[in-house]
Amino acid sequence: WEAGVRYALEDHNFFGAYIPMISHTFWNALPEDLRALMTRLWADNIATYRANMGAAQARARGTLESHGVRFTDLSAADAASVRAAMMKEQDQVAKDLKINPDTVALMMADIGSV
Repeated sequence: WEAGVRYALEDHNFFGAYIPMISHTFWNALPEDLRALMTRLWADNIATYRANMGAAQARARGTLESHGVRFTDLSAADAASVRAAMMKEQDQVAKDLKINPDTVALMMADIGSV
């Protein structure tokens, strides 16, 4: 709003999240029990992390709206169409950002076509 933003499009095609990143060298240096603990803690708490991130998104939208930013929400069909178009670019974006293709494949296996 301070920079003149007055409108926003809510397309539900991005959900910012902090994900723990650990180097392969560090991970392999951990004893198996600590690797198992870290994996279990993440799995046990991911629902809470996602709920907290969703709540943060809602608060951010409320802040923007309270400063006069008007939102347009895409219909489910329009959002699916935009997502399909964006997915055609995913591999190139991952390459440009130097994201390992195996990481992208694991992510897609986890979230599928959500």
